[in-house]
Formats: sequence, structure tokens, C-alpha cells
Amino acid sequence: MFGSGILLALANLIPGVSGGTIAVVCKIYDKLLAVFSLDFKKIKTEWKSYLFLILGMIIGIFGLSYLIKYLLDNFPLQSNFFFLGIILGSIPMIYDLIITAITERNFLFLLAPAVGIALGCVTGAMLIGWLLKRYSRETYGAILGLVAGSGVVLCEGFSFTPAGIGALIVMVIAACIAFLFTRKE
Repeated sequence: MFGSGILLALANLIPGVSGGTIAVVCKIYDKLLAVFSLDFKKIKTEWKSYLFLILGMIIGIFGLSYLIKYLLDNFPLQSNFFFLGIILGSIPMIYDLIITAITERNFLFLLAPAVGIALGCVTGAMLIGWLLKRYSRETYGAILGLVAGSGVVLCEGFSFTPAGIGALIVMVIAACIAFLFTRKE
């Protein structure tokens, strides 16, 4: 739990990385839910684990904040690719959770993402439909620009230089680490 606390603190220091994602990767999300839902019975039986988690978070925040700042200031491309690797490496775990929820017909679990997806699709489709009726050529141009631009923003500053290749290597290592944490035992 101590190491999970450090990783959770790290996630909260990193731009774009969710503490919730790291909690899932570290397999402590359920434990955090018990704390935040004030399940005193569970907290009482596992207080030592929570103590180590909190100590890890405190040490992580104070110990890693300078390191993260240094890395972002001096190695922004490699640092951002490392963070991207963490996110990419955790996708199989999240995918597995969703597939398991579907096969077990756990509709309560699936409700929140389903509502979000539905609202996004409906409102997005209505907006794009309205724009296509009035500004067809411009809308298709904007869509093409968004698709092309998203890759550019994601890899801003990337080139096949030693630093860029190093960033790719760091991203693959981070993805592998995150993937290893999410594997079923």
C-alpha cells in the first residue's frame, strides 16, 4: 500500500494522469471507495493498510514534486511520453473491467459510461448535423483538422532525434509497467 500511495501521489502531480486511473492500476480503487463512502467497518479492519497508503501519498507528494518539476522543465517530451505510456498501459485493465461488467450484466457499473457516451454522441451528432446543413465544406474541413491536429498536439515537439526516440522508449516502458500492474494474477 505504501508504494501505491507514492504512485497515487505521483498521479496527482502529473498533468493529464488521473488518480483514479492509477488507483485502478494499483488495484486499490475499491479500498479508496470504502474510505470515501465512509465504510467505517472496512476502515477499522484495514486501518494499517490505509495508514501506509497515506504515508506513501505524503512522501510521494513531497518527495516527487521536485523531481516532476525538474523532469517537465528539462525533459518535457520524454516526461509527457512517459505519462502517455502510463495511460496507454492501463487501458487493458479498464477494457477488462468493462468487458467483465458486460458479460456479468452489471448494468449499474455500465450506467455512468453509457450515459456519458449517449449524451456525447447525441449532442455531438446534433451539433455536427446542424453545422453540416449550414456549412458543409467548412465542417468537413474542421473535422479533418481536428483529426490531424489531435495527433500533433499529442506528440508536440516530437521528431526522430535521439530525444524523440528516447521519448518513445520511455513511453513503451511506462506502458509496459502500467500493463504489468494491471495484469490478473
